[in-house]
Amino acid sequence: MPDSTYPDEELAALLLAVRDGCRPSFARLYVLTSPRLFGIVLRVNADRADAEDVLQEVYVKVWNRCAQFDANKGSAIYWLAGICHHSAIDSLRRRQRRPQARFMTTDDDADDACDSLPSAEPQPLDLVIRARGAEAVQRCVRALPIEQRESLSLAFHDGLSHREIAERLGRPVGTVKTWLRRSLAQLRPVLLDHRG
Repeated sequence: MPDSTYPDEELAALLLAVRDGCRPSFARLYVLTSPRLFGIVLRVNADRADAEDVLQEVYVKVWNRCAQFDANKGSAIYWLAGICHHSAIDSLRRRQRRPQARFMTTDDDADDACDSLPSAEPQPLDLVIRARGAEAVQRCVRALPIEQRESLSLAFHDGLSHREIAERLGRPVGTVKTWLRRSLAQLRPVLLDHRG
């Protein structure tokens, strides 16, 4: 199962950062692993809507249990896949029990009432949704012509001005401005679809 698209060392480092509450690392972990984990869920539970719910549940579990990950006991992707596989099987069991579900509250439910209060902090599920948006933006950026990608990177990652980008790329300032304008025009619909 290990994959050359992301080294296990990076996944392990991300899990350690998530353990310490690093939300950007959680979003990066989602972007790197969600296609693989979604495939695992779909192999167990072929209902796509259920599979999407299970995947979100998996990342909530990862957020809550990442302190249990031990790189000395196995690879990060296997650990994630194990959570994923068990969650998918549990979802099938829940689906089989649905008709017998009871809708009564118990005293235990009252103890959990505070758990459902909203928090000002983004929750893991919110971060998963944001990560999906980031993934869509990354796909759109990768589809841009190379000169537009380079100019975007220099403008937004390196903070260079139009003139500095033109000097770096050996192109006229007007050409750089056109590339950036076209790039942003292509990205705008994706950004609007995934605004938070």
